[in-house]
Amino acid sequence: MPSVWELAPERKLIADSYHDEPLECQGAGVMDSVGALHNGGVYFGFGGMYDVSPDGQVTKVFDKPINDAALSLGTIAAPRRLIDIAFSGSDKKTLFAVAEVAAPGMVEHDEVFTLQMVAQGYLGRGK
Repeated sequence: MPSVWELAPERKLIADSYHDEPLECQGAGVMDSVGALHNGGVYFGFGGMYDVSPDGQVTKVFDKPINDAALSLGTIAAPRRLIDIAFSGSDKKTLFAVAEVAAPGMVEHDEVFTLQMVAQGYLGRGK
């Protein structure tokens, strides 16, 4: 069953429900796009975007499904449905994106394009 656990300093369950319903009832697919928050909480995607406070309070931030990337509970408007992203460029303010393109009468294909950002990606070397 989908749930949020603290692993250290001791292992304990933080949250496994939203509005008294198991998280597994909240959306299709698997939990993804998890990220740590400065206050000790976490956010994750699961048929939408959820925020979990350190005391286990679960809040649904929005209903739109996310696609494996979440950046500071914000939304980046894109001209297509994104399937993968990466920050690059000398200042890490260029977002390279792969988009899935499908329309009636078209052969489905992927496109790579760039978006200039105000936000900045990680400046160190990725591992």
